[in-house]
Amino acid sequence: MAAKAVNTSLTARNWLIGHRILAFEQQGKDRAAYGERLLPALAQRLAAAGLKRVDARELRRFRLFYSVYPQIRETLSPEWLAGPGAAALPAALARKEEMERFITQMSQEAGE
Repeated sequence: MAAKAVNTSLTARNWLIGHRILAFEQQGKDRAAYGERLLPALAQRLAAAGLKRVDARELRRFRLFYSVYPQIRETLSPEWLAGPGAAALPAALARKEEMERFITQMSQEAGE
């Protein structure tokens, strides 16, 4: 059961990071205006916030993950949706500060 909770938390965290990259950082464009510097700079910010496994290569994977599964939020388990993580999800998607706090919270719940 604990492993499933960790997997759900990491999946949500990685999906949200991918969402953040495309929706806020790249503003939905294929490439950010400032190009290849985006992911390394974002990786540094996330690492400075205490997140693990957020190097530029992983961020590319998270971005792809969100691109392939943009509606993953709808597939989360009823147990997860009934928990505190789900209540924070809409707020996390709405504002940059809330998104970053939610990603950090999900990482902590996953034991990172």
